[in-house]
Amino acid sequence: MTPTPSQTGDADPEPFTRERLMQIHQDYREANPDATEGAAVLDFYLTPASRARILRAFVGWPNEELSASDIYGSGDDEGLADVSPATFTRQIDALTALEAVEETRRMNGSPLYQVNQRHPVVQALGMADNLAQHGETPLLVDDDFIGQVGEK
Repeated sequence: MTPTPSQTGDADPEPFTRERLMQIHQDYREANPDATEGAAVLDFYLTPASRARILRAFVGWPNEELSASDIYGSGDDEGLADVSPATFTRQIDALTALEAVEETRRMNGSPLYQVNQRHPVVQALGMADNLAQHGETPLLVDDDFIGQVGEK
């Protein structure tokens, strides 16, 4: 799997290409055959529902680094996704494997995460979220991802 910019320290990260996205999905299928058998690619991001809630939290705060406790909450704080700490741990592993969320750095030994705004699936979900909330979207999917099905 390609290292994330936070892992390499690169200022200008490798752009997403169709081939890279397809490889991420193939790697994910191979690593999770029971969970992905018969599943559509979008299912990787949106099922189970807890994964969708976590991803929605990151998409809703695109410019913020979020901690695990920001997502699942602590004490009286409900958190952004209404999931348990154990569920967060399982689902963040899947979202980072899909490169939809990246670990950006560690603070006091705990990881901070941020949505990967270069990821085309995240861009599409962000567009859908903006359309639903505001009736418009400032985000555009990279031209490399627009074309006919099966086109290379």
